Amino acid sequence: MIPLRDYVCKLKEFGTAPHGPEIYEDVCIVLNADFNNAKRHEMLFVDVIGKKRPMEEDIKNISLTKQKKKLARDRKLAQKLARGKVSAIKAGSLLLFTTSRNFENLILATVTNTHIYLLNLGYLGIENVRQYNIGTFYDRPLLMFEAPAFFEPYNNVYSCLNTYGEDKLSMKQYIIDGESNVSPPRYLQRTKPYSYDREKLSLDTTKPTKPKSLPLNESQFNAYCKALTHEFCLIQGPPGTGKTHLSVHLVRTLISNAKTPTVIITYTNDSLDKFLLKLSCYTSNILRFGSQTRLPEISKFNVQFQTTNEMVNPCLKRLYYVVNEEFKTKFAIVQQMHSNFDGSEESYQSLLAAQRALRDVQEKLKTIRIMFQFYVARKADIIAMTSTFAARNNFLFRLLQCKIVIFEEAAEILESHVLACLTEYTEHVIMIGDHLQLKPYTSNYGNSLTSQLNISLFERLFVSNLKGYTLNVQYRMRPCIADLIHPTFYTDLKNDYSVNNYPVIRNMDKNLYFYTHFWNEECSFFNLYEVMKILELAKFLIEKASYTANDIVILSPYAKQVECLKSEAPKYFESTNLNISTVDSFQGLEANIVLLSLVRSNNKEQIGFLKEKNRICVALSRAKQGLYIIGNLPLLAGCSESWRSIEQILKSQDAIGNAFPFSNKE
Repeated sequence: MIPLRDYVCKLKEFGTAPHGPEIYEDVCIVLNADFNNAKRHEMLFVDVIGKKRPMEEDIKNISLTKQKKKLARDRKLAQKLARGKVSAIKAGSLLLFTTSRNFENLILATVTNTHIYLLNLGYLGIENVRQYNIGTFYDRPLLMFEAPAFFEPYNNVYSCLNTYGEDKLSMKQYIIDGESNVSPPRYLQRTKPYSYDREKLSLDTTKPTKPKSLPLNESQFNAYCKALTHEFCLIQGPPGTGKTHLSVHLVRTLISNAKTPTVIITYTNDSLDKFLLKLSCYTSNILRFGSQTRLPEISKFNVQFQTTNEMVNPCLKRLYYVVNEEFKTKFAIVQQMHSNFDGSEESYQSLLAAQRALRDVQEKLKTIRIMFQFYVARKADIIAMTSTFAARNNFLFRLLQCKIVIFEEAAEILESHVLACLTEYTEHVIMIGDHLQLKPYTSNYGNSLTSQLNISLFERLFVSNLKGYTLNVQYRMRPCIADLIHPTFYTDLKNDYSVNNYPVIRNMDKNLYFYTHFWNEECSFFNLYEVMKILELAKFLIEKASYTANDIVILSPYAKQVECLKSEAPKYFESTNLNISTVDSFQGLEANIVLLSLVRSNNKEQIGFLKEKNRICVALSRAKQGLYIIGNLPLLAGCSESWRSIEQILKSQDAIGNAFPFSNKE
């Protein structure tokens, strides 16, 4: 709420606030006339065209040809808005409405529907949350803007934790009390000993025996054994050490032995889909909650595709029919009261009461839909969702009474979000991540530091008394690149023999190189000199060294630099679709060749978040075969202990200079 409060204060004082959210003027809120949409929450819409939209009385007395032209212009305006910033508003965002910039009144609403069909007509589906000092708001011209921070995750977690008492918090002895002696999962007492591919597993803590068919190295197998025999387990996976590979085999073992669904929770939808893609090689009994799937291969696992009539209890179907009929009746009442609304306080209060009654029935329908999902989910091997979805659907989570929860990307998930995913039925928690890479994200950077919100539960417990297990063999980086993060960030990281066999980068004298320069950055943190040099290098690697765009990724810590790189790239390439990304967005991914633009170069001795060890670690550990960096190395080394260590490693490899090491050698 801090960014929102600051923004409103600036608007009240100055009437404007640079660098803030887009303000939409003369929008209006209208009641949905379509029952079939309304029963799925969209009772209200924001008309983003507002007063500019032609009304029926404006066009009924003109010729049919002119009517069509007016309506066509209306549709074009809507589509223009949809292609603009309105299309960036996500479902779950918080919208604020007021009649003036003095904020004498206020409406808070959440976005429920952003379907492209609605946007093309100039509408957003919303749900009214609160209103203050405004009376009726229908068809009134309003100012609208989106809250700076994405609202839904925080709201869901807050609502969920509000219902928790100490008796409902699973794993309290480790999370709150600081207990370091971890017990075995309780459900193990009720099941047979573990097996893997029908081969009996000996998980004796003193001398475990690894099945021949289990493809894990020693450190992975040790972590695997601890995860299966400890009810609360932390596993740290440095870059390239096979965190996901280990997770897949843990899940395989659990679903074939525990006889209870295993819940997989990740921070992002992309990570969830990629993990499920690997798991789908071993089981198809997967249920994925949430609608943000981008991989077609995963769509078949979405809950809406798996709900069939045969799966649902007949009594539940009958109940849904009865409540649906009740909704139709109350919806018709609200529509009638809205059409007869005369602006009086009595009429307004009656309308509010009717809307509250309608919303109560709407909640009943929502609960019944959750019960439908429960009937589908209870027989799944794997139930997968993001941490945001888990918090939003805590009621379903409790209904399922799932005993096993695995957190992927655990070091990136806020502690409050993890707690919202645990119920009194949770008996086994496995958290897999790396607190030396990216930390949890909050919208207010300064507040996250002072309140320590950037420290995840994973990190807090890993560095305290609770013993975690670290994977120590990396399979990604060639040794000269791995030397940048070991021992600077990881004291016990070994190279697998396979990384010694990478081919050298063609037409380059070095596989690792830092091009240092003194060309100053621009405000908003972009560096045009680096843009030019990085794109020249990419062009050389593709045209002279015969690499493809799939071999190369261009990274920068700054979004503005990424924007500049993307806008300039067409000047260097005709049709090559280069992957250009921020470092944060590329976390968890890898590429054969990484070109890294660090941007910061100034006379003020300021390097911003390039001081942060986590971001340095991620940036330097994405490349497999070749890493080429451009930046002001003396400035970086003068401001950061980590960069000083990296500078010494680069010097020892003779990998620093004022030009990239091009070569004619094939």
